[in-house]
Amino acid sequence: MELNIKLPENVNLEYKDNTFNVSGPKGKITKRNPVKIVDVLVNGKDIVLKSKDDGKKALAQIYTLSKHIRNMISGVCKPYIYKLSIIYSHFPMSVAVKDGYFVISNFAGQKKQIKVKTHGDAKIEIKGKDITISSVDKDVAGQIASNIENKAKVRSKDRRIFQDGLWIITKRKGRHN
Repeated sequence: MELNIKLPENVNLEYKDNTFNVSGPKGKITKRNPVKIVDVLVNGKDIVLKSKDDGKKALAQIYTLSKHIRNMISGVCKPYIYKLSIIYSHFPMSVAVKDGYFVISNFAGQKKQIKVKTHGDAKIEIKGKDITISSVDKDVAGQIASNIENKAKVRSKDRRIFQDGLWIITKRKGRHN
């Protein structure tokens, strides 16, 4: 089984010691190869994924690895963007980014601040009630947005009445030209 991926002109990919280094106009991503039974060959702007086996497991791993590579290529061309919205009706909450943490204050009237660790190269912008998380790495942007949304959910109250929280409203995928 063999699968070919063509790199765009403005993207460079290096594969050394089981690690991918992808760089493009918007940034750089370094990731380890999660797949074990697939061989990776890089010839200039062509990437060849090979497996000696033609079974379902090998096929699944080749397609998984190709999707990871395509996501990295898309991210360095156009970053992944997640938008969240602050929604409250009972207690006005405020948010801030401090020392590598996303901090939520006065959530559902709590005196304790809720802290969510940010990681990677993600950029978080807060404008009024809108929060924008952008990153060249799809996993980082999605995980931070998901962590924020999960930490700011009202629990043990009637969710039909208490709909306060930080909710993901849009996801924009990176796409290469």
